[in-house]
Amino acid sequence: MPINRRKFRTVMLNLSSSQRKKTFITFVLSAMFLVIILSLTISSVESLTSSTDDKSRVEQLVNKVSVATYKNVLQSEIKALPATNHVATFYGTGYELDSFFAKLFTGIEMRNLQSILYQEIPGFSIMAAELIGDRSQLDIYAPPVEIAPRDYLFSNDDLIQDGRNQDQSGLEQPDNQLNQKPLDKEPDSDKKPINIDDRPPILIYHTHNREAYLPELDGVNRANEAFHASNNITLVGKHLAEELNKLGIPTIHSSRDYWVELPHGAYSKSYVYSKDEVESILAENENIPFIFDIHRDSAPRSRTTVEHNGETYAAVWFIIGQLNPTWQFNYQFAAKIEGMIEDRVPSISRGIWAKKAGQYNQDLSPNNVLIEIGGVDNTLEEAKRTAKVLADIIAELYLEEIQ
Repeated sequence: MPINRRKFRTVMLNLSSSQRKKTFITFVLSAMFLVIILSLTISSVESLTSSTDDKSRVEQLVNKVSVATYKNVLQSEIKALPATNHVATFYGTGYELDSFFAKLFTGIEMRNLQSILYQEIPGFSIMAAELIGDRSQLDIYAPPVEIAPRDYLFSNDDLIQDGRNQDQSGLEQPDNQLNQKPLDKEPDSDKKPINIDDRPPILIYHTHNREAYLPELDGVNRANEAFHASNNITLVGKHLAEELNKLGIPTIHSSRDYWVELPHGAYSKSYVYSKDEVESILAENENIPFIFDIHRDSAPRSRTTVEHNGETYAAVWFIIGQLNPTWQFNYQFAAKIEGMIEDRVPSISRGIWAKKAGQYNQDLSPNNVLIEIGGVDNTLEEAKRTAKVLADIIAELYLEEIQ
């Protein structure tokens, strides 16, 4: 049989000198960008598992690269992605069109630079936070940022001793619930009136109890050093409890300092210790309706602050652990709170984020959620202002729950 030579005809591209130069420059710049990112990441993979200092440096580096830079690199290689600032969403998903197709074909979030690392480096994807729920209301795409404390903080004798000098029970309850202001809402006629002595308390605790805000710390300006034995996130939890008490809601606030109990540098074990605390409290208070683990995020101020009626508020993140087999119930609880806080302070929420490798003690109750209030650059006043709004919302949900 004669061979069809036309089938093997060579295709020739005739590029002008300027076109060849432009193509070459684009290729070199794209390659350099990818090589730099991958080199930094790969060289740090081993140390990420053992050194919190290196981990925080990599995370800070990744978060400093602008979304525009990331997007331009992708657009130079994937011509189908539009090079326009026009925002159009894909059939109500909340994804912009370019983001939708980039996510569909590459697994990369256009507004989340870290997602390229999750796709290319084995094991990184389980650490990813995925935005779930309604995306359309988000004005700022800001994934939660967690920066662990520097190693030397765990061996600082002054910091350790400050913690040991505190009451390690860490439990705070109002002295006299009978003197608290009753709930500002009449019960329905077909429901039994609330007996103030019988109302179950809300539990507030802090797994990372030493997370602090930089403006409140003297001589500290690095995110991975923003940790303090007393001037920390527990003050926000205490304020939340106090605001709930003013509304007649009983609370248990645990400010237990897990820092002094952890094996040296074993920060990742914090949830093991906080779970023991929560379980012991639940054993004595079986009817606790809501549980809140209050944290501080590590994102910069531009992502963690919102202005409303002339005042600044610390933004909030809701974190759900998908390792919990019934995480959907925790998500539904978080979605209620998010919807209500958005009605009161528009754009204050940075979304509900799910993590595949996390559980966050949420298997202990369907009404259990981790809330991050503000970032490392927020002030304590801004965080407390947000806590006050949360207290009003939680009080409403509490009334619905117990009647």
